[in-house]
Amino acid sequence: MACHLGDSVELVEEALSGRTTDLDDFEIDLPSVHLKGATLNGAKLLPAILSSHLPLDLVIIMLGTNDLKTRFNRSPQQIATAVVGLARLVDQWFIQHRRSCWWLHRRSEPGFTTLKNGLAVRKKA
Repeated sequence: MACHLGDSVELVEEALSGRTTDLDDFEIDLPSVHLKGATLNGAKLLPAILSSHLPLDLVIIMLGTNDLKTRFNRSPQQIATAVVGLARLVDQWFIQHRRSCWWLHRRSEPGFTTLKNGLAVRKKA
């Protein structure tokens, strides 16, 4: 993605294999017993992650795949609701830090600016 956005944009990736939207996963095997469970819960970590990368202009959330694990017994609707909950957390964080929020969409719609790679952004009112 960074190569599509150009040199004027700094892309910061925050990724951890096994992370879920808002679920604690105590069954996952990790190198340290101290890293089990809540550290993989995206909702619990999101405010700290956002704060650690200030200043931010855009947040892209790519979570939900690990929520499909059979042990969580989650429907697609439940996962979508959890992702919307993460977007609300981002909104609240931006409001608390008095920053504007940008919404990202995969296709062009009225009021959106299309980037080189086909992603479209719009500043939230």
